[in-house]
Amino acid sequence: MTTLKASEEGLVKIKQARRERGWAIEDPRWLVEASQKLEPDRTWTIAGPYADGLSLPTWRRFLRGREPIKTNAFRAFCTVLQLNWEEIVHRPPPENPQPPNLDIDSVVQEIRQKCHSKIQQLYSKMQLLDIAQPVDVSNLYVEVNILEEITSWQPGEISDLLRDFNPDADNFNRLGLGKVCQKRVPGLDAVKSHSKLMVLGKPGSGKTTFLKHIAIQCDRSEFEANKIPIFIPLKTFAESANLDLLEYISDELASCGVEARSQTEFTLSQGRGLILLDGLDEVPESDSDAVVRQIRQFVQKYYNNQFIITCRIAAAKYRFHDAAFTCVELADFNNKQIAAFARNWFVVFSQKMEAGKALASQFLEQLKMKKNQQIRELAVTPILLNLTCLVFHAKADFPSNRAKLYEEGLEIMLRKWDETKGIKRDEVYRLLNLCRQKHLLAFVAAITFDRGDYFFEKNTVQQLIADYLANLADATSDPVNFESDSEVVLKAIENMAY
Repeated sequence: MTTLKASEEGLVKIKQARRERGWAIEDPRWLVEASQKLEPDRTWTIAGPYADGLSLPTWRRFLRGREPIKTNAFRAFCTVLQLNWEEIVHRPPPENPQPPNLDIDSVVQEIRQKCHSKIQQLYSKMQLLDIAQPVDVSNLYVEVNILEEITSWQPGEISDLLRDFNPDADNFNRLGLGKVCQKRVPGLDAVKSHSKLMVLGKPGSGKTTFLKHIAIQCDRSEFEANKIPIFIPLKTFAESANLDLLEYISDELASCGVEARSQTEFTLSQGRGLILLDGLDEVPESDSDAVVRQIRQFVQKYYNNQFIITCRIAAAKYRFHDAAFTCVELADFNNKQIAAFARNWFVVFSQKMEAGKALASQFLEQLKMKKNQQIRELAVTPILLNLTCLVFHAKADFPSNRAKLYEEGLEIMLRKWDETKGIKRDEVYRLLNLCRQKHLLAFVAAITFDRGDYFFEKNTVQQLIADYLANLADATSDPVNFESDSEVVLKAIENMAY
């Protein structure tokens, strides 16, 4: 593209940015700054001349937006105004996206048929931690519930948490700190109710499996049979050579034999895409802004398609308000879902229907026992329920030394989760090996339990982390570094919990 002009929305941003600078339209300083952006090695003066392609008439055309100007001038003027040119440029619609002599239903069905094999092979399986072989999603999947209010976003004070709080009571809920009282909505019902959905959840809460289930249901014509399911791991998208969602989707469909890009564009222009964007939190920090910007632009252009994004709760700093996304949260498993998962799990791994059902019944009976309440509190997410089933499967009993079970669960959250997902934490946190991570948590727990502090302010725990870091044998001597590092470590711990 050799010339560019601003969109109507972009012109509003341009006028606002120019007013904020306070310079008159005819002020030659605009041209001087733009020239410096184009050729920083030269010295430019108000008297001119200016860099190639820059002039006062060009500047006026840029402000009016009625006719295009050279691309280098357009970008330079945007930089002077501290605007992202990609967000304000006018993008003409694709020319003649519809393949000749084909209606939309024919195109959709053709693409669905070509993509069927790939969807079944790539997304019908799920990999469980500490299980060597992948298992069929349909054999293990349990229908999930959605909370329409994000639990961790609800305001509250420590005094509110302490009200009616009794850690000495027999039914003390150590993990949930009280039951979630809001209404649960079946996951597919939430998807049917919202064309743009942001699904948040804890690590291991089943977000990816939920998206895979939707893709499989769509592919099998059991859900949105008139749409094309397009599953995109955002970490993989971020690694692509060109951060362009349309190009990425076109390439994905081309690998299934959809040769004409015009078919892809036509299908999306008609709102026939079910776009499943998985793992926003797994995108490297260096790429996150660019990925989010690309998603926003794509959603604005192909707004009539259906979009679902998944992300961990603690990493959901991008909430896409301007793209009308509704944020919901995957709920922890209730008793019914735990029972359904356990029955599926033991049948799959016993490889015998009756034997699996019998073992599942034993598991559920023991899980109900008062002495196993703490294990029951642990097994409320798929990842930890899988661990609990795995331990029970070995001896048809829970271990007498429960600390081993909790230690394994802790190791999953501290180490195995990141390894499986390919997540790279901040360098400060990576320097804490598994042993030190456990020692840090024990250090904080010992002090706070000794004080009777079941709830505490962020700055309190940050100071405890800073004290621990300062006492490491290889620690630096600068206290300021400890304070900064403690914030990074606390954020990493928070991300693993939510």
